[in-house]
Amino acid sequence: MLSAERKKSLADHYEVWGVEEVRDELDRPDRDQFVDPEVTAFAQSWIEVKEAKARRRAIYSIVYAAIGLILLGVGIAGALTYAF
Repeated sequence: MLSAERKKSLADHYEVWGVEEVRDELDRPDRDQFVDPEVTAFAQSWIEVKEAKARRRAIYSIVYAAIGLILLGVGIAGALTYAF
């Protein structure tokens, strides 16, 4: 079982490396010979968490952009209503 300190250390390294590099390291064919399976499992879960956050961020961006456009449209419609 990985200690909390070890998980924190791994997560800090993964943040520096980024998701793509961590994924590339997981895909190396000789990795299992040298790396503890718990570290591999932690790396996979770290990637899943990062990807889930990225998906949520993208969805929120789309929603906020849509709300912004709606409010802009309402503002323009209101301005045109009072202009004429």
